[in-house]
Amino acid sequence: MFHKPRDTSVGNSVLATKVRFAASALSSDEDLTIEGIVEGSIANRSHQVTIGRSGRVKADVHARIIVVEGTIEGDLLGEEAVHMRRTARVVGNVTSPRITLEDGATVKGNIRTSGRSPAAPRAAAEQAPPPPAGSMRAQ
Repeated sequence: MFHKPRDTSVGNSVLATKVRFAASALSSDEDLTIEGIVEGSIANRSHQVTIGRSGRVKADVHARIIVVEGTIEGDLLGEEAVHMRRTARVVGNVTSPRITLEDGATVKGNIRTSGRSPAAPRAAAEQAPPPPAGSMRAQ
């Protein structure tokens, strides 16, 4: 009934169901939805990558947020989050600070989470104050 106005400042590229893309690397400066077949690697660090229900991907994916509804064979690295919907089929490792796995989704690989994004521990360590004199710092 009530529709939220679409943010036109950020686009969404779509690779439709009948599109096949095979190259060494695919990147985009906007959100990307894959409903077709992609082989290679996908880098979209500042935006979201969605592998739709009919999407078939053989690639490593690195994005800010990754949503999987289809099938992927490759490693997933989400800067903020990886969401695997009930129809997701993942063969590969999943790494992100936040990971959701809906009932019915399958993962064949390792899942690794941390409380922060991959770059955060380095930045936190650089900004941490020195320990007080006479105290020990954990290594």
